[in-house]
Order: sequence, then structure tokens, then C-alpha cells
Amino acid sequence: MDDHTDVVSNSHSALALNTQSQTDEYDLSSMNFISNPFETYRTLLQQAPIYQSPTSGHYYISKPDYIEHILKNNQAFSSDRVNTFTAALPPEQIAFIQPLINGLSKWLLFQDPPKHMPLRRIINASLKHKLLMAIEPEIKQLTQQLIQTMKQEQQNDIIQGLAYPLPALVIARLLGVPASDIHLIKKWSDDIAQFMGSTLSASSAIKAQESIIDMADYLTNILNNQTVCESTTVLGNIIQYQQDSSDFTLNDVIANCIMLLFAGHETTTNLISNLWQQLQSHPSQLQQLIDNPALIKPAIEESLRYDGAVHRLGRLIAKDTLIGNTLLKKGHRVFLMLGAAHRCPERYSSPDTFDIHRKPKQLGFGFGPHICPGAALGRLEAEIAIAALIEHFPQGSIIEPPQYINNLGLRAMKSLKIKL
Repeated sequence: MDDHTDVVSNSHSALALNTQSQTDEYDLSSMNFISNPFETYRTLLQQAPIYQSPTSGHYYISKPDYIEHILKNNQAFSSDRVNTFTAALPPEQIAFIQPLINGLSKWLLFQDPPKHMPLRRIINASLKHKLLMAIEPEIKQLTQQLIQTMKQEQQNDIIQGLAYPLPALVIARLLGVPASDIHLIKKWSDDIAQFMGSTLSASSAIKAQESIIDMADYLTNILNNQTVCESTTVLGNIIQYQQDSSDFTLNDVIANCIMLLFAGHETTTNLISNLWQQLQSHPSQLQQLIDNPALIKPAIEESLRYDGAVHRLGRLIAKDTLIGNTLLKKGHRVFLMLGAAHRCPERYSSPDTFDIHRKPKQLGFGFGPHICPGAALGRLEAEIAIAALIEHFPQGSIIEPPQYINNLGLRAMKSLKIKL
């Protein structure tokens, strides 16, 4: 979640927000910035690798060494930050959106070690190499089916035709959700992403709460189907963990299934679409990949670096901590600007060049205790999807400039239309 403004009106139907003060030195939230953040990133790296907004007090960190240090130090920089999103709200407003806050606070994403480690181990084990080997043929089959549907229906938006449905279908399969319901998952996930990644508004908060509630009701029905629970690896393992852990309730199961449905496709959708956009923008690199398909693995890593699926992460400062020559003060929020760190010339030679021969150390799936447990699955899905696009649409050039979704954390396009 990112950059919510902590002011709300007295009516829950009219949540108010503060506009960013013009006294801020850097624009880090406008649509102009979201559409093309790289000049700002370059300036931050050169002039303010640690920048504190005079308006909000938030810190913005762009230097990769500092970011890695923060992501490893969960004692000083906490993931347990859901309450910060509503800290300044009147009590009646907090009460109104309490179901949303309660649901998010149970997510593994917003918990610190050691509390989050047992469940994390279960999810890691559920997504281990053996499962990926078993599900790889199914992912390839799904990909081919989606490609054929694109051809038959003349669907030229690869996000709608492939990049969204493929990872959504895979994570749905792992959690016992019927393929026919992934349109529901998209609607709910879009509402949650809008709340988590943009400035707080009445509609985004209310829609996110409604979607959390609807997803909880939906998943409760799935959990009541014993056959489904026993036949799905990830869901079955989480339920078994719940039965063995007295402090992990059914509500915790539901909340973390919501998290997996949301996070299990969102990043991969952006990875697939962003990589295809980058390859089409660099035809010589695309041709090298066509000539040597083994380059797909470093191409994915380079895509995560060059213009990755996630551009910033948030943490709450739990105690005063010196980073570089700057004292980061307890109680403030800190935003880790991954998109800027990936363009740091101290770490990457020619950082503004897209080069699929590069094998970069990148932070696109996180770092430290909260590194994404689904990273290997996301990479596999992207590898299969890009190979299929090259096979079926080798001349699939982009026919209109992409427009980016108003989201400060995710690098997400509204659509990506190609020549079929």
C-alpha cells in the first residue's frame, strides 16, 4: 500500500483527501510521474537517495544498498503497518472500514517475523519445485488455449487475452477456485489494488471493503467443500496448518487465501505485459531472443530490473535508525523506490539500457524475510507466456501507446494492444 492521505470527512460516504503540497520538492504521485517516473528516479539517485517529504513526513529511499538493508531489518522496519493507513481518521470512520482493516491485518504480507514464518514455510513448501514441475504442462496447455481464443475472437489486448487470465487461472486452480469465476477475482483484485496503490478516496475504500467481504464469503463456500480442499495443494496445506495451530483461525485462512488470490496473479500479469512491451520497443533484443530462446530467463530478470512489475514497497519505522548519514525517525513511513534502485549507475552499468544478456541482481520479487514465495511460479508463467507470444505473434508489435493505471506501487498498464 502507498501514499494514502490520512484525512477523512465526518461522513463515510465522503472520505476526503489532502492534495500534495506544492512545497514538496519532488513529484512522486501524479499521473505524469506514474506514466514516466524515470527522470525523477534519476534526480533522486543523484540528489536525494534518502528524501523526506516536508508535507507527509514520509521517507523515500532510492539507493539499492539502503533498500536491501531496510528489507532485511524487520526489527527496525516493520511490515505491520495496516493501522498507519487510518491512524488519523475519526473513530467513526475507523469503525466503518474496520472489516477492511481487520482483513488486511491478517495478511502474511503485513506481518513480521517470527509471527509470519510458520505460515510462510507452509506456502513456500506448497510452491516448491516439485509442484512447479507437476503444474508446468497445465500452464503450457492453458497458455495455448488462451492464445487460440485470442486468435478466434481477434482479441488483440494481451493483458485481457493472456497476461491476466493465465496467472489468475493458475492461482485459482491452486486454491480451488473454478476457472469460470476468475472474472470475479479480477474485479475484487482491481478494487483492492486501487485502494492499496493510490491516494485514498471514498470510492476506493468502500469498494475495497465490499470486495474483501465478498471474497471472504466466496472462499467460505469453497472451504465448506471438503473434496475441493483435499484436492488442491496450497489450500489443503493452509487448512492443515490451521487445524494444527490453535492461534491460526478460519478467518486467518480466508484472509491469506484472499492475499494469495490477489498477489498470486497481479505481479505476474505486469511482468508478462511489461516484458512484451520492452521486447517490442527493442526489436534487436526481441530478435536475439527469437534466435536464442535460452535468453528468456535473463530477459525476465532484466525486465524486472528495467521496468519491473513493482516500483515501490512500504514499511513502518519501528525505531530510530541511521541509514547513511540520515536518521530515519520512529513512527514515520518509508517507501522503498525499487524502480529507482534498479536504475542506479553504482550497481548497474548503462542502467537505462534494456539488455537481455544482463544477469542483474534485482529486487523485483522483494528481498529478505518477505521475498515473494511465488517468485519461481511467476517466472515460470512469464517464461511460458512470452515463448507462446513469440511463437504465435512474432510480429505482434504494439499498435497504441500504453496507458498506465493510477497505482504508485505496481507498474501496471490498462491494456497492451498488439498487431495480431
